Amino acid sequence: MLQEEGLVEIERNRRARVASFDAEDLEVVYASRILLTALATTLTVPRLTEKEIIVMEQLIERMKQCSQSDDHEGWRTADHAFHQAHCLFAPASVQRELRTLFERATLYRLLRLRDQPHRQAITFSDHEAIISACRERNARAAVDAVVRHLSRIALALLAYTAPERDPQTIRAALQIALGGGCPV
Repeated sequence: MLQEEGLVEIERNRRARVASFDAEDLEVVYASRILLTALATTLTVPRLTEKEIIVMEQLIERMKQCSQSDDHEGWRTADHAFHQAHCLFAPASVQRELRTLFERATLYRLLRLRDQPHRQAITFSDHEAIISACRERNARAAVDAVVRHLSRIALALLAYTAPERDPQTIRAALQIALGGGCPV
């Protein structure tokens, strides 16, 4: 499983070793997450009920509490549940793929930033923008908010780990998801 996740490299007749950081993989993980989340959010937001919106609001409050008490695992759990909520009505296969991408992205965040993106005020305002659009059942605004949120995290990770890298893949995914069409 660790090898499938890209966390360890195993060669025949050799010891397993921790995989090296791969900026290209990080970009692909986040670009894929941006595009699939845009699709899942588009399918979900118009169908959200008031009960589901309330759950999302409670999850934001939970993230704030966890941030104040330095409960990183609680924060990640609430964040994951929040992002699953605005993708709730996507096909099951899309949701499975998003869970896999979330886990891979989390590993990069843990290895490189040690929870820093979660502690920034912009993260909370991003979540508030997502929930606001969901309350209004405005799928376009929700997609815009969530892809900007995911892009910020990806760009922060890349800036920290590979500042010389031009994040073309992230920019292309962002442009497509925001309705700018396919970049040339």
